Order: sequence, then structure tokens, then C-alpha cells
Amino acid sequence: MSGVRVAGAALAACLAVAAILATAGIDVGMQSPTGVARAIPTSAVALVAAAVLVALGGAVAFTLVVLVHRQRSMQAALQHSEDLRATVQHQADELAVARDKALNAARTKSEFLANMSHELRTPMNGVIGMNELLLDTELDPGQLECARTVQASAEALLVVLNDILDFSKLDAGRVSIEEVPYRIAAVVEDVARLLATSAHDKGLELVTAVAPDVPRWLRGDPSRVRQVLTNLVGNAVKFTATGEIAIRVSAESGDGDVPMVQVAVADTGIGIRPEAVDRIFEAFAQADGSTTRRFGGTGLGLAISRRLVNLMGGELTVSSDVGRGSTFTFTMPLHLVPDDEPSVADDRLASGETLDLRGVRVLVVDDNATNRRTIMHTVRVWGAMPVGVDSVDAALRIMRGTDGDRIGLVLTDHQMPDRSGEDLAREMSGDPLLKAVPRVMLSSAPTALGPEEQRELGLTAYLTKPVRREQLAGAIAVALREPQPAALAAVLPASNRRSGGNRVLVVEDNPVNRRVAGAMLKSLGMEADFATNGVEGLDAARAHRYDLVLMDLHMPEMGGLEATAALREHEAAAAVERTPVVALTADVFPETMEACTAHGMDGHLAKPFTKEGLADLLETWVLSAAPS
Repeated sequence: MSGVRVAGAALAACLAVAAILATAGIDVGMQSPTGVARAIPTSAVALVAAAVLVALGGAVAFTLVVLVHRQRSMQAALQHSEDLRATVQHQADELAVARDKALNAARTKSEFLANMSHELRTPMNGVIGMNELLLDTELDPGQLECARTVQASAEALLVVLNDILDFSKLDAGRVSIEEVPYRIAAVVEDVARLLATSAHDKGLELVTAVAPDVPRWLRGDPSRVRQVLTNLVGNAVKFTATGEIAIRVSAESGDGDVPMVQVAVADTGIGIRPEAVDRIFEAFAQADGSTTRRFGGTGLGLAISRRLVNLMGGELTVSSDVGRGSTFTFTMPLHLVPDDEPSVADDRLASGETLDLRGVRVLVVDDNATNRRTIMHTVRVWGAMPVGVDSVDAALRIMRGTDGDRIGLVLTDHQMPDRSGEDLAREMSGDPLLKAVPRVMLSSAPTALGPEEQRELGLTAYLTKPVRREQLAGAIAVALREPQPAALAAVLPASNRRSGGNRVLVVEDNPVNRRVAGAMLKSLGMEADFATNGVEGLDAARAHRYDLVLMDLHMPEMGGLEATAALREHEAAAAVERTPVVALTADVFPETMEACTAHGMDGHLAKPFTKEGLADLLETWVLSAAPS
């Protein structure tokens, strides 16, 4: 208001002066152009002067008003800027508080998940492990049925637990994707072998086929590929009553000429209604609410699988026909591994790649066309000349025909319509021209024929489908009296192998888990010593030479990580041979695995573990390392 008052005063002063001039009585003399003097009335001069003064006063007043307005605008802008800065700072403070709360909540959630994982998996290891040992004992039919029910229920509970933990880790962004060399065919075979019993119990044929154009070695995350594939094949077995389940792997160009690997799981099951196709990939959703009651499950498997595939740079899709089956397909970028990489070179011998069947004519007998084509492709890679037939009668016609003497090996299915593989083997054994032809039988029933029956049929090997490439290579090598790669010396399952006196140290504070590990090791031919905490384990490992140390992570006095780090320091200082140390842990989070590696551990075995899993671990760290 002060500026307005000043402007008003100036204008008033100008008006006052103008009024004084207007009332003055002074004449002003002027010379006319003709030389005659005239007088100008003072009133006219006064009016002009007054007008000038009024104009000047108005200009001054206007200028002052504008300046005052600008000053006020600047003050208002400065005040608004200050208010805005205070608001932004307040919001930033609120965001910082919210961020800290979110981080704390995520940390609390992670700690809760880790604790729950440990607390649930530890007793689950006792349940599954002890029950597995119980199944190896002499039980009457009623007891055996009860034990099998316990095992099935415990494994179902473990699946639910794993699904919930995996989904929580994905939701928290705590799942990372590895980039390591692996064989996609081996992953497919592992999954098929794992689920073969479930499929065969339902009378389903489970077949695998890897296209010739798929590179043998890829770079990626085999554990995640195995997890996705296990979920898809497990669902296929669950929702299929009759027919077959096929796992097919092929190569494709992909978008933008980026090479991709395509893995498809096709079944002949109940199918999915079109309106439910999109919903099945949502968390806790199933195609039909009633399927949860009929078939069980958390509804998380497909949601987890799709997110894992996305993390690997691919897509998971489905096509389905109600009542005729479904095909789930996922893709991954095809990252090649150089041929000179050590893991590739070392694998060639173990996988049977060096098996030379050039010139050998192999007769493949199987009524399932997919199985027949897969086996024919496999032996063709080794140089053989395969011939495929779908029945026993067709096989006998070929062998007893003009070209029969050229058949060097018979690979026959066991269960076939009309006449079985047993019938073929008996016919061959009773025919002087055919009895010397080596024969290998592939069966969906692992215990259908005992050793004595196999000898009577003249079988050189009896393999359970789906057959691993390594198993088939070893069986053929035995049948043809070819030198075997060292890794193929035993065609029997790992659970039936014996090591012969190797010593393992088990460091575990839980007494039930110690009993489980000790009993399993004993059944696998191992001698075991025990320690109840890291201090005892470290003292034992310093005092004795062990072929392997199984180390729990969470123990009183000293945990497994600290004990392993101290053992590595002792080995370095004493210049002694490094002892393999494998973590026994119920904590399966990635950061825990990284910590195991950082502290000098060589691997991990997740609880609950099975006898088969322990046998595979021993195969890696004890048996394969032992001198032949």
C-alpha cells in the first residue's frame, strides 16, 4: 500500500500546482508575425501547465504502481518457491521414510522366509529321509502301503513349500539367472527319469526327443530350465489319464533372427477351456476351480514357470484342445558354448559321444513311434545304421529274412501289444541263427524282470525308460563288448552302487538328520563319522583325512561357513590336500549359495535330500575322484 500512497501524493501535488497556475493573473506578451504585440491570457497558459503536470503525475503514479505490482509478484513468487521447496522436502522425507519401511519390510520378509525355509525343511528332511530308509526294510503289505503313503504325502508337502518359497523370492526380486554351460538333453533326461515312475504308474508313455539341429551344449541356467520343465511335465502327468506325454526340443530362428531353443511338453490329457487359458498363468489360479480339489496343487507352478522363463529371456505359452490335450511351449535364447571349453571336452567321453557304431546295423523295436524315432536318431549319431519296426513279428521277419544276418544289435521295448519284448527275446534265444545277436530291453517297469529272468532271456542290459543317453551308450558298449568310458562302467542306478570303504564326515547338530545321513551313507557303502557343531567338525577334519565333509550351516558354537573357512586356512598353512566340503542346508536362497562358495565350500545338498540325491553327490565328489 505504501507505493500506492506515494503515487497518489505525487498526482495530488501535480494537480495542486496546476490549480495555482490556473488562478494566477499574469499575462504573457508575444510578438505577432506582423509586428503587433499581443497578450496571451494567463488562464490559457495555466491550463496547459496544469494538463502537463497532470500527465506527468499520472505517468509517475502508473510507473510506481507497476513497480509495486512487480515487487509484490516477486515476493509472492519467492514465497511460493519457498512453500514448494518445503513441500518437496516434506515429500522427500516421507518417501525416504517409506523407502526405509519398505526395505525393512523386505528384509524382515527375507529373514522370515529364510527362517521358515530352515525350520520347515529341517524336520521334513527327517520325515522323508527316515521314511525312505523304512521303505528299504522288510515290511508286510500293510506297513509298506502306510510307508508309501507317508512318502507321497511328505513329497507333496515339500512341493507346496517349494512353490510358496519360490513365488516369494520371485516377488521380492531375489531370483537370479546363472550363465553356465549345460546339456539340454541331459536336463530333459533328468526330468523324464524323475517323473517316469509317476507316468508309468498311470500307464502313460513318457517320451523325449531332441532335434538334431539343437546344439549339444548351451549356456544358461540348467537348474531353472529343469524347474520349469519339471513343473510342466508334472502337470502333464497329473492331468493325463491315458495316452502319452512327449518332451520335444528344437531350434528356431526367433524374432529378429535371434536363435532360440524351443521346449514343448505335449500331453493327451483333459485340455483347457479357451476362456481359462489366460488365467492359468496367474498366481493361485487353475483352469477350473474344481481341479484344485480333484488334482491338488497350489496354483503357483505355472505363474512361477512363466516368470522364470521371462527372466531367462523367453516366453511360455500354451495351446489346448478340450478333451484332447495341451501343449505348453517355452523358448530361451540359444547361447552357444565353444567346443574348446573344458566342460565340453571333458563331457565327450562320459556322454558316450566317442562310442563308434559305424557299420553296426541296429534293429529298434517299439510300438511307440516317438520312442522309436528318438532311439534311432541317438544310435545314428554314433554312426549306426538303425532299422525301426513297431512289432515283434515285424522284427522277426527282418532278422529271419535275407538281411537278417546283418543285424548286429537289437534294442527292444518291453511292453507292446500282441507280443512283448520278452516274446522276442525268447524267440531269439531259441533260434540258432539269432541267439548270438546282442539284445537290450527298454522297459517302463523297472522291476518287471529280475536278474535271473534277464539272464534266461539272453539280455545284456535291462534299462528303465526314459533311458538316459549315457545309460544307453554304456549298455550298447557292454552288448558289443566295446571298451566303456569310465563314467559308464555301471549301468545300475546310483542308489545301487557301492563305493568300498570311503569315509565321510557329517557335521550336523540335529540328531535326526545325523541318523538319516548316517543310515543312507551306510546303505551306500560309506563309513561315516559325526560331529555336532562346527568346532567338533573342524577338529575332526584337521585330525583325519576324509573323502568328503557334509557340513550343516546353522549350528551352535560355530556354523558351517566359519568352520569351512577355518579348514581352508588350515589346509593352506599346512600345505595339505583340499578336502571336498558340501553344504547340507535347508536355506536355499541364492545369497546363501554365494556365501557357501565364498567361504570355500564346493557345493550344496538341499534339505530334505533323498538317498538318490546323496548317491549322486557321492558319485561326483567321492567315487569319480577315487583312483580306479
